[in-house]
Amino acid sequence: MRPGLALITVVLSVLLCSSCTTGTELSLKRLDEMESVINESPDSILNILTKIDHTRIKSAKVRSRFLLLYSIALDKNRIDVKSDSLIAPVLEYYSGKKECHHKLQALYYAARVQENNGDYSAAMEYLAQAEPILHTSKDKNLAALTYASKGRIYSKMLDYGQAGSNFNKAASEYLRYGNEGRYISNRLRAADCLLMSGEADQVCRIITEIEKAAGDLSLDNLNKIYILKLRTSEILEPENTENILNSYLASINNPTLTDWLYAARIYIGNNKSEEE
Repeated sequence: MRPGLALITVVLSVLLCSSCTTGTELSLKRLDEMESVINESPDSILNILTKIDHTRIKSAKVRSRFLLLYSIALDKNRIDVKSDSLIAPVLEYYSGKKECHHKLQALYYAARVQENNGDYSAAMEYLAQAEPILHTSKDKNLAALTYASKGRIYSKMLDYGQAGSNFNKAASEYLRYGNEGRYISNRLRAADCLLMSGEADQVCRIITEIEKAAGDLSLDNLNKIYILKLRTSEILEPENTENILNSYLASINNPTLTDWLYAARIYIGNNKSEEE
């Protein structure tokens, strides 16, 4: 059992044993315990929260923390919430409070709801309110998540300059706390934005920087690097594209990751050029 897993198992066991509550028994301490393991076991925490009747929680503070934690659990389980019925009361409660960490969380997850709705302007308003208090967060990843959200939304709005800038800010935040995998992922997102802006040379520099500095790349990030290499090669040195493609197919030995349609298009395009 890896370090920390035993503690998580114990905490979940205690929480599961005490989860059948009317809501009147719920405490901030219990919610803190749930939040402490939500990153490792989001499905278990969501299962516990769904068994609690939050309408019977008398304390406004406890009820707000519950609704906030429920919003976090839904998001971490990749459930795209499009209604603000959970997060709106949380925002209202923390609007006049000095508890900036939970206010920041509420603003971030309110932005996630609006992004899921496709209301990017509303999402950006929440994220803009969050930025001045990012330094107050107890969650070292929340600043990075905020910038990554801005990058993602700007990208959907086709503003690739702003998108790339925010992905780079997210990458810097992840690097600050030693999360190399997410640092690389966000640098690659920034590179993708540069490519969309027609700056293929800069993309090549980012790829070289990552390959020199990174340790073992995850298969997912290696796949993204190869796709960027192929796309830049088509612009800068099309005669070398097929060689890169062959290296890509040999290195990414995973059918679910390999972009077969892209590979086929390159092969077909090269064969046509040779015939002509």
